Amino acid sequence: MEHSQRHTSLVLSAAMLTGLWVLAAVPALAHDQVIETTPGVGESVSDHPVDIIITTSGELLDLGGNSAGFAIIVNDEAGLFYGDGCVTVDGISLSTSANLGDTGPYTVTYQYISGDGHTLSGEYGFDFERPEDYLPAAGQSQAPVCGEPPVYPLESTGSDEEPSQELGSGEAEPSVSEPSAQPATEPAAGSVNPWWGSPATIASIVIPLGIGAALVYWFARRKPRQAD
Repeated sequence: MEHSQRHTSLVLSAAMLTGLWVLAAVPALAHDQVIETTPGVGESVSDHPVDIIITTSGELLDLGGNSAGFAIIVNDEAGLFYGDGCVTVDGISLSTSANLGDTGPYTVTYQYISGDGHTLSGEYGFDFERPEDYLPAAGQSQAPVCGEPPVYPLESTGSDEEPSQELGSGEAEPSVSEPSAQPATEPAAGSVNPWWGSPATIASIVIPLGIGAALVYWFARRKPRQAD
């Protein structure tokens, strides 16, 4: 009888340990993940302006409806910025549009507030193929802020705007201003995670489940020894 009770206790302990392990991993799935981007990762586009859309797996938290805490920044390989800095939040997506410069690779850096209140960010790249009839837009030396005039390098001739700050003599040295964000928990550049999370998150749930199931099965199969 005593051995049978001990056997039952071991089975219950294994099951409880597995449950606790899974509960500890579940919060990693609570954040809204990026499930699609426009343009796609590594895609080549020639539209102008280019529409940039970041689609997530859940309703975004846009308190006040003024897109505060959301950002999409586009820059070329020289570090110059494009667009007006304004972002539209609509349900599960945030978007903007930008006239780009010359042909080449561009990087999109985005920031959004997940439905659970966490601020997340990430980046990815795409390529722009400039049409022959398109006049390249002038790159800005600072990340644009919605509603504020753009800041161009001194040598820029693509705009009538006067530069609002000195960048020094000689070549311009763009000043990169990234959106304020917590450490990025989104996919690294060049990839977009599906809604169920990263492989590491999946492994953190599947492996404990497998181990727990094996333990429960092993203990359940053991027959308590009969008392002599």
